[in-house]
Amino acid sequence: MSALHIPVFLGVSGKRTLDPDPARSRQLTAVVERRFDAVLDHLDKKFSGVVKVLLSGGAAGVDLLAARRVLGLDGAAPRPDWLVTLVLPFEPKLFREDFADAAEWGRLEEIIDHPRVRHTILPRLRTALAPPAGFDPAIDPLSRANQAPEWRDLRRRHYEQVGLWIDDNANILLAIMNHDERAERIGGTARIVAYRRGGRPDAVANEVIAVSEAPLAPHPPLVRPPQQYVWLLDPAADKDNEALPVDILPPIVEREAVRVAYNNPAHGAVPARRKDHLGDSLAGARTIQRLDALAERGDLAGWPREECPAGVVKGIRDAQREVRSRNSRLSAASFRLLGALFVLAVLAFETFVKFFHHDWRGLLPYALLFVLIISLYRWAQYRRWQPDKEDSRAVAELLRVQYAWWRAGIGLRVDHIHLQGADKDLARVREAARSAIVWARLVAREQPAKADWSEVWVPEPAGAPAQRRRDWIGEQRDYFHTQEDVREHQATRVNALSWVLFATSVLLVAHLMIWLRLESLHPPIDAAVGRAMAEGPRGVALAFFAGIVLALSAWGLRLVASGGEGPRLILTFILGGVAAAGLAWSSRMGGEWLATWLPETTEEYTKHLLIIAVVVLPAIAGAIRFVSEKLAYEAEALRYREALRWFEHADELLARRPPGRGNADDDGSARAVVEQLGRLALSESEAWLKAHRERPLSPVIGG
Repeated sequence: MSALHIPVFLGVSGKRTLDPDPARSRQLTAVVERRFDAVLDHLDKKFSGVVKVLLSGGAAGVDLLAARRVLGLDGAAPRPDWLVTLVLPFEPKLFREDFADAAEWGRLEEIIDHPRVRHTILPRLRTALAPPAGFDPAIDPLSRANQAPEWRDLRRRHYEQVGLWIDDNANILLAIMNHDERAERIGGTARIVAYRRGGRPDAVANEVIAVSEAPLAPHPPLVRPPQQYVWLLDPAADKDNEALPVDILPPIVEREAVRVAYNNPAHGAVPARRKDHLGDSLAGARTIQRLDALAERGDLAGWPREECPAGVVKGIRDAQREVRSRNSRLSAASFRLLGALFVLAVLAFETFVKFFHHDWRGLLPYALLFVLIISLYRWAQYRRWQPDKEDSRAVAELLRVQYAWWRAGIGLRVDHIHLQGADKDLARVREAARSAIVWARLVAREQPAKADWSEVWVPEPAGAPAQRRRDWIGEQRDYFHTQEDVREHQATRVNALSWVLFATSVLLVAHLMIWLRLESLHPPIDAAVGRAMAEGPRGVALAFFAGIVLALSAWGLRLVASGGEGPRLILTFILGGVAAAGLAWSSRMGGEWLATWLPETTEEYTKHLLIIAVVVLPAIAGAIRFVSEKLAYEAEALRYREALRWFEHADELLARRPPGRGNADDDGSARAVVEQLGRLALSESEAWLKAHRERPLSPVIGG
């Protein structure tokens, strides 16, 4: 299958034995099988066609049961969209010691080399412990044969590390345990639930994180913890009649969230808000689904085969290019259409007021346009065109930086830096990028990315004509240089056009005032109108359109004119005056034409048309400004200008000490530059997303 699709990760954790009584344990196991299948059915329905990966610790009992049912074993239905990752705490020889039942170990061995199963062994925790005196040096100190209390505690902490890893990387966490389970046993399911809901580790988990070599998520003390939900499958609860037989446990947001979470990890489900909590718990998975590449997924008979995680990340970003382009087109089109409908609504209402105010049916066009505006707005919100545009662009930026870091030999992860403490609407961006990174590492069997400086930076060939560069720094530098000019030109045109429309409206008012005040101007104007009228309908039409062409020409000339701020302002009012004269003339000819069909005088209709133009022109200018603000022409021009300076400076620094030539000091210096450049890009992307992504106002959650 293709590795170009970001999967949804379902983490699962449960007890080895559901009840001390064997008969009762078998009964509860049957319940778990039915309800776990119902959970899979729900996810298959919600995320049909999306690759889904089960994250399981592989331990005897529930962990193994879940993995086997996903694979369609033990009488379970086939799950063609699913893969399995077994996250093991030790090498198989040590792990085998925790399987009291040889048959249960055989069930694990049956699937561990299954083509749809990928297993990863987490690094051992760092320790300063020495084996007990007299302990056989031929035996691994982490073996269960070592009964020293401190070593037994260390062994349990490796299971805690597995739970932390699964929790950090799961989009959805399913805990299979009783609702009154206590978070006392290190490495137990209840502690995973507490860690996820409380948002922060307790003292023991903190100690595990401190000595772990696995890429566990950081928890800066001043950063609000992530808002994480847990699906609780309680086999003893009466839920057989529910389609999704789980409780949705929300994040714990009290001031002492960690203490509350570890004291009562499975309490706090709110039945009245189940629907809202269920939707929030799937937010990250839905983002992955919406940003999924349009490319064919291919057969899911087994795990993809890739050698380098960097190549997977680049492939995902390239495959999602069409999704980003589609989201951008739809978002821009919706804003432009909203602006156009607004102008038409103003025109319709003014037309009703001036010409049809005695007939209620004259309001129907305005009412219809109002309904269209509201419908388009709600539909765009429902389809999430603008948020998806910004989300897809942000995910692409994260993956671009991750690729550059990996190719430069930098082991940092962007999801451990970007959008830390963000609210739930923005955290889904980090979650989608995190899933792509985890997927890339799993596909490449946890192999480190291959460093390749030619993908990060290459020097400009001396004396050769400028060529398009494909390295990260060169490509971004050229892109920002081009896009800065494009956005600046667009912003300048918007400013020029909107101001000349405002000026035209103001000067039209002046025309109207002069027309009403100075009757001495009427005879020469009447004479010119008479000459046009003498030509018949054709002459009236030509005269009318001549005024329109004059106005359009004046506006067009303002778009192409340049110069200093003072001359531009003067030119704006001069050309606005020319456009106003053209529109005033067209209004007079339109008044003459209307007077031949309707009962009022030419003067009245001319005045009505002028007033409509005075009102509609600022509406057009406002709509243009609205579209410009939503498409962020000026903001993007400034953004690209700043980013261009970063990448130009990085290009200069690397040219002084080129990397990739066997000099370790130069490579280290270059890595520092690339890391800092990546951090700047991430911080700028985060600021842009917070400022421009549409998102609902929601209460702050976190401790």
